[in-house]
Amino acid sequence: MVSVRATEMKDRLEHYLDVALKEPVAIENTGRKVAVLMSMKEYERLRRLEEAYLQSKECMPEGVTGSPCAL
Repeated sequence: MVSVRATEMKDRLEHYLDVALKEPVAIENTGRKVAVLMSMKEYERLRRLEEAYLQSKECMPEGVTGSPCAL
């Protein structure tokens, strides 16, 4: 993952938009990472993973951990 200061991101936005198509870009402000710029494709992939995880949790009995029930 590439890291960049917020001021550099502002000055070279087009460049970092291109970088984000290949890998996430961490944005730093006052020396700490505060945000991530990523491609829409990667964002949508992560959202699908999150949704699948949340759905698997819904079909499990309360208080039980382990494999999700079969759908």
